[in-house]
Amino acid sequence: MSAKLIGLADAFAGIESEIAADVTGGMRLATEGLKEDLRDQVRKAGLGTKLANTWRGQVYPAHQDSLDPAGVVWSKAPKLLDAFDRNPNIVPVNGAKMLAIPTKNVPRQSARRLMTPVEVEATFNQDLIITRGRNGHLYAYVNVVAAKNKRGFRAPTKGRLKQGREVKLVMMFVLVRSVRPGKRVDIDTSVNTWTARLPGLVNTGR
Repeated sequence: MSAKLIGLADAFAGIESEIAADVTGGMRLATEGLKEDLRDQVRKAGLGTKLANTWRGQVYPAHQDSLDPAGVVWSKAPKLLDAFDRNPNIVPVNGAKMLAIPTKNVPRQSARRLMTPVEVEATFNQDLIITRGRNGHLYAYVNVVAAKNKRGFRAPTKGRLKQGREVKLVMMFVLVRSVRPGKRVDIDTSVNTWTARLPGLVNTGR
């Protein structure tokens, strides 16, 4: 006489499926939490919503549960965020002696960037006027006239001067030998926080 247990394979498969759902659900919560935490850090640092939203998150496999899921959070602007995380000493490259930090007066060359010192000189048809401040910094100016629409500046051409537009000296750049952006975000702390929370999220992820 013998007895056979039937349905063990199905039972184990069901248990495995439940565990996979719990683990994957917890990973989704942790990944989303880390992404939103990092976005919040960037916004609170005053770096803007656009930069904050460069953080992305994804759980793999993407469309099914797994006993061994992976959560990945990354940024579409890694170099910029790395600078605000590590606070490196930024120095000139390619033989340049000074960094030119643009002021709000510098015109845009395109939607994505401001003009460089060379482009400013070409646009206003003059060399930058360099002065030294009391703090040792160098300041770069150009002579300009106001645009007709009062938005921005134009080169002081003869025609514009005949219109009675007043010439004024406007600062375009602050010149420094090096600069530190300042530590504004702490990526490692957020990663460690959500890694520690992950085990507790496993049973609440579904």
